[in-house]
Amino acid sequence: YRQRHAANQRERRRMRTINEAFEGLREKIPAVCHNKKLSKVDTLRMAIRYIQHLAQVIRS
Repeated sequence: YRQRHAANQRERRRMRTINEAFEGLREKIPAVCHNKKLSKVDTLRMAIRYIQHLAQVIRS
């Protein structure tokens, strides 16, 4: 029981860390609509597009 409980706590902590990281990323990318929370997949896609845009700006 204790091992399962400890594993569950570690998993909750891990997921909290991941969710906080995604929230930080959402704050950094310019989103079209700040009222709607982007999904994790959409957040990653927007971040990729933004990084590509910034790379293009640097090249030009």
